[in-house]
Amino acid sequence: MASNPFQQLSVYRNISRKNQKIKDCYRLLYHKDLWLKAYTNLCSDTMNVTNGTSFKMIDEMIEQLQQNTFRFSPMHRKPDSSQIVFNFKDKLVLEVMSIILSHIYEPIFSKHSHGFIGNRSYQSALLEIKNSWNGVTWCIQGVLDGESNREHQKNLLKWISKKIDDRRFLLLIHNALSCGVMTKWHLEKTDDGAQQPRQFSMLLLNIYLHELDTFIEHVIKQKSNYCKMKYVRFAHVFIIGVSSPKEDAQKLKSLIECFINNNLQLRIARGTTNIRHIGKGIPFLGYQISKCKRNYIQLNIPARALHSFALKNGYGNLDDLTIKHRKKLVNLCELEILSIYNLELKKFGNYYKLADNFHLLNKLLYIAEHSFIKTIAIKRRSSSKKVAISMRKHRQGHLSLVQQNKTGEQIIHTFLKLKDFHNYSYK
Repeated sequence: MASNPFQQLSVYRNISRKNQKIKDCYRLLYHKDLWLKAYTNLCSDTMNVTNGTSFKMIDEMIEQLQQNTFRFSPMHRKPDSSQIVFNFKDKLVLEVMSIILSHIYEPIFSKHSHGFIGNRSYQSALLEIKNSWNGVTWCIQGVLDGESNREHQKNLLKWISKKIDDRRFLLLIHNALSCGVMTKWHLEKTDDGAQQPRQFSMLLLNIYLHELDTFIEHVIKQKSNYCKMKYVRFAHVFIIGVSSPKEDAQKLKSLIECFINNNLQLRIARGTTNIRHIGKGIPFLGYQISKCKRNYIQLNIPARALHSFALKNGYGNLDDLTIKHRKKLVNLCELEILSIYNLELKKFGNYYKLADNFHLLNKLLYIAEHSFIKTIAIKRRSSSKKVAISMRKHRQGHLSLVQQNKTGEQIIHTFLKLKDFHNYSYK
């Protein structure tokens, strides 16, 4: 084994790519450099990584792993919440394991699997559909659901053991599973404190569903002579496109459901599996996938997404352009209120930046802008007209607030316009 753990990880990546078994990866857990990398992944404050307490904790955990005495603490949920709480030591071990497992599995994961794999994201999943699904007529969708049980854990360990020949590392994964690191086979909303263990569970989910990817890719090869077939999966959500009669799509749907039920022992969430003609629009990952007149694939923002976002955030109703002020924000300072509106809109615009109908955000920005004016008017005990006039005098065409810094320099903060979205770097 190389003395540099990152060199050894590169060796494992190459071995895995050659479809060979990985041996003795447990000993990578003894390398402090790997733990420091995991620590920086978990902590935004990198200054804390080098303090004595952190080094001591890492040394103690490495010693426990060397002596085979480390055990994960049983996971527990927050009161009145489905979110799982992890202690920091467990999160750190899981992050080190994630680094090792990702180097082993990412080289062999399907190119059609996009969730939590390297740089692949919902955006790469959607772009694959946009760029290569011309000619598709019928689409089959599915959302996998269900509670993780012992049979799933048994299957997962069996499949990992085909790739990793290291009893101690497999026992460590088994211990994590037994303590509840993975309870469901779908994405759950989590707070910031649960992001990294969630990342580990998503990696395990991708390992489990790699069996589904392999099966569907095998079916694609079998049908390639007489049927064009496409496949994309993002975490627990998948979509298949075929250029054949609907009857063929129905047979394919039954075949895949049978594999999921019998081989994966999972189920497709009720009401999520259906066959739709792409001309009628297919909802996928929050977008609407459709075919334009020139036979190209379009990605659109669904009208209901705009409407529900405006209602949820208290801007008003897009149907009749009813504007509302936001009572909960009135007691905040004006810059805070502006920041909240801009952050909400940036997040929404970021998610839908691939949309061909991105210009529809103008209507959302209109109602959000007037909601902001109305909220500030309530705060100032003034009229919306007076507030709008006072805010537009600093920068023509923009609602703006002026702040003076310590040196007396004026800083202008503006409300977002559609053209501003192109000036942000999206992640």
